[in-house]
Amino acid sequence: MIGNTGTAINNRVQKANKVYYQINQAVAGKKASSDNSKMGIYKIVYLRTLLSGSESWIMLTKHESRITGTVMRYVRKCVGKARRDRIRNNQIRGILHQEPVTEMVDRRELRGLGYLIGMGSNRKLRQVWERKVEGMQRRGRPRREWKGTCGS
Repeated sequence: MIGNTGTAINNRVQKANKVYYQINQAVAGKKASSDNSKMGIYKIVYLRTLLSGSESWIMLTKHESRITGTVMRYVRKCVGKARRDRIRNNQIRGILHQEPVTEMVDRRELRGLGYLIGMGSNRKLRQVWERKVEGMQRRGRPRREWKGTCGS
């Protein structure tokens, strides 16, 4: 989703929450299920739902916090711990040998950037990405214009 990153992240979090509540009763909260099956569902279904489109996100600290909290709710449920047990996220991730979700998002961003750089220079998306913004010296806040448009 191009435009407001906060809206895109909120939509992905809402969809991931729907997935969480759907599979919560089936697998994540059950003691009989193995950690491997719980984490398999986490990797295949939950993370793909949450991180879909994350290549174009511009992450702020509040976005990272929101995504980390969403992921840790699922992971904590898999381990069988609650927030009131006051166990740090790093310790819970260490039990399941998982990396932080912010590192996954960073890797996806770099993969998307590599795809963009590998495009031919005649592709529209690459041309928009390479455009320069120039400002004119006027009174007040500088106006922004794209180079190559409006007579430049």
